Amino acid sequence: MIEAVIEHIPLKQQIFQELEAVCSKECILSTNTSTIDIDVCAAKMKQPNRIVGPTPPPPPPHLSRTDVDGCFFFALFFNAP
Repeated sequence: MIEAVIEHIPLKQQIFQELEAVCSKECILSTNTSTIDIDVCAAKMKQPNRIVGPTPPPPPPHLSRTDVDGCFFFALFFNAP
């Protein structure tokens, strides 16, 4: 189950609480958040270790997300073995 709502912490926490209650224990819960730490999304769950998701680290305060992503992809392209 992949959660894909706006980047609003209380909403994501509520959704994961509800999903945890209705989904089987075999169901993998995932978030597609790009700005919120996965541990924060899972903070209200009984079993917070059920959530997975690729959350990149937040950008430094002086850079925008686009700048960080551009540098990251540039580094991957030119430093590939």
